[in-house]
Amino acid sequence: MEEAKDTRKVMQLGEWWEMFGDGTPELRRFFIRVLSLTCSSSGCECNWSSFEMVIQFKLMTLFYLFDNFIYLV
Repeated sequence: MEEAKDTRKVMQLGEWWEMFGDGTPELRRFFIRVLSLTCSSSGCECNWSSFEMVIQFKLMTLFYLFDNFIYLV
């Protein structure tokens, strides 16, 4: 394992992985998890649309209440 630590700055990443990747199961699992993450923003856009809809509803309700309040005064 010391050799893997010593050569990580000298070797190309692909070469290092071919030589030492099998001996690092935790690192392998970590890389699989990182590379499996979603790389698009579509999930965020979906959440943003829901958030925007809630905010828009609250604003419309406030405007409605404000309009009715002006007529009452």
